Amino acid sequence: MKTRMLLALIAASALAPGAEPAFAQTIKIGFITSYSGLNANLGPYMERGMRLYLKEHAKELPPGVKIEFLIRDDTGPNPDKAKQLAQELIVRDKVNLLAGVIFTPNALAMAPLVTGALVVHAVAVLLSARPVGRQALQARLHHGERFRSRARLRGRLRQGD
Repeated sequence: MKTRMLLALIAASALAPGAEPAFAQTIKIGFITSYSGLNANLGPYMERGMRLYLKEHAKELPPGVKIEFLIRDDTGPNPDKAKQLAQELIVRDKVNLLAGVIFTPNALAMAPLVTGALVVHAVAVLLSARPVGRQALQARLHHGERFRSRARLRGRLRQGD
């Protein structure tokens, strides 16, 4: 299930308005998480898990598609820093997908940017249902929400929100 969810998010980011065709394309994933401050131990674990997952499932990507990670440290629960990093990744680095956020205030701060830029935002652990319920391309990957998030994302992509 998680394999299909992640591949669906990557595919959705490649097919988002303004994205180039998926042939010989590099999908840029902005990974904003904590490497310092509160819960700094979670960032390296999440990054290693993400890299291992993609290594094991690389053969399932379309031919010619490569994944590039752009890693950033949000320093813990710091909404202003998270918003700044998201803006840099969206505007300067032109990421197709944002992921890795641990803290709900950080995800809430990033949500308007993500929605405005039509960038898919995969939130790893989120305690509030508010961002997923109100933001067009924000999907929660927490195990308890995987079915609702997938259905919401699919519906929003069909509607063209």
